Amino acid sequence: MTFADGEVNVEAKYEGTFGDLGLSVYPGVGLNLASGNFSWDAGVKAAYKMITAAVSANGNSHHAAFDKLEAELGLAAGDAAFWVAGYMSFWSGDAFQGLDLMGSYKLGASTLYLGYVIVPDTSAGGIPIDGWEWDTGTGGLYLGLKASF
Repeated sequence: MTFADGEVNVEAKYEGTFGDLGLSVYPGVGLNLASGNFSWDAGVKAAYKMITAAVSANGNSHHAAFDKLEAELGLAAGDAAFWVAGYMSFWSGDAFQGLDLMGSYKLGASTLYLGYVIVPDTSAGGIPIDGWEWDTGTGGLYLGLKASF
């Protein structure tokens, strides 16, 4: 691998709290040095007390428009939370790309989570779950532990 095979990404994030309302805005851009493809992503997340809603989109220069649109809704009560995230694409044959259902529980500085992903055979794939992606026609249970030190 050489430097020319890499990717350059720049992301920013703004988080603010306005009384009971929390708001996050996060834009980002990337450039694949080998192919020259430009990519972008942007999202908005709003929280009011125990409820969180987010919408994010991403795209790149080798498709006509959006690659993926994600909408998620979450509910938290104390150390427990439940999330539902849906994924859509505007360039593949079928708009529906997948669904992620996840529950989590905080254990001190760590979070234990259990989820179920649905990715239909008609999906273009790439449903992101914590830094990796579920492929087309796969799905099922996942279990994880995020630890902070």
